[in-house]
Amino acid sequence: MNNGNDNATPMECKFQLDPFACDLDGYIKADVIDLDTQQPSTIIDCNDGGIVRVEWGIRGPLAHHLCGEWCVCVYLESIGPGPEVVIPDSCRTYKWEACHDGPWVHEVRIPGGVDCGDCGKLYIVGVTLTSKDGCYHPGHIAAYCKGPTIMFYEGHPDPHG
Repeated sequence: MNNGNDNATPMECKFQLDPFACDLDGYIKADVIDLDTQQPSTIIDCNDGGIVRVEWGIRGPLAHHLCGEWCVCVYLESIGPGPEVVIPDSCRTYKWEACHDGPWVHEVRIPGGVDCGDCGKLYIVGVTLTSKDGCYHPGHIAAYCKGPTIMFYEGHPDPHG
């Protein structure tokens, strides 16, 4: 009985990766937004608080082939004696969609009532960013941003308010 395999030729298979420069890089930045003006500022009324806005992204030909999660955290470190600012919900994870072209954005509200001392107080904004791969194992991307130094001061009371 002939099953058709008597003259079978071994298959030859190939796998090709298009050659390209592996230009993959990323960026991260942080700003503090004044609630009154909705603009970046480094001097904030301690009674109002503000918003820390973090933006990051990945660029390059491999960016659309990556997936997993980002983990981003925001900190306010006081300069000199005094308590640190605890920001509610300062850490968050974001799903890393391979076709995501725009930047990722994380915003956290700095609550009003920050310690501004007698003559104003300085704080440094710090941001950490790490990745997890598609299987949620620690990834190969880590970044930080020592953001702006911001001054909290006690603003003049609103005469209309």
